[in-house]
Amino acid sequence: MFLKKEYLSYLFLRRKKDLPLGPKHKKFDRYLAERGVLFPNASYEKVHEFIDRGVKKYGPNHREKDDYHNADEHAFRDWLNGKSNIIKQDMVTDWLRAGYGHYCLDDAERRSPKNISDDKLFDSAYRSMCQKGWDRAKFYFSKYSIYKYVR
Repeated sequence: MFLKKEYLSYLFLRRKKDLPLGPKHKKFDRYLAERGVLFPNASYEKVHEFIDRGVKKYGPNHREKDDYHNADEHAFRDWLNGKSNIIKQDMVTDWLRAGYGHYCLDDAERRSPKNISDDKLFDSAYRSMCQKGWDRAKFYFSKYSIYKYVR
């Protein structure tokens, strides 16, 4: 079984904080910024590192096996809620959208043929994100450790 090139580097790193951001995720973040979904000059590496933290444990199948990589799980939104003393409200909404973009890109990549161009892949992921309403998602901090999420 051949592993994708972008995951090989994930698997052999020792420290979690050194995990590199996948090149497609960075490009997709820029793609979303061009469409007004994300802030143009913001950094989303922490979001992608959090979502992909199961790569070392599960390998290339982390998308199916890792709870943090499942958009239906509350772990991502709970993690965002814990950032209330670190980041501002508009930034946490941006991080929520970046995380949802991550999920949509991975899902589109899983469903698409291997030789698909990045542009077509990004278009597919963006359409999926819009259909779910995630391109307009807003996140509000909750003081009770229960997230508030509004579409």
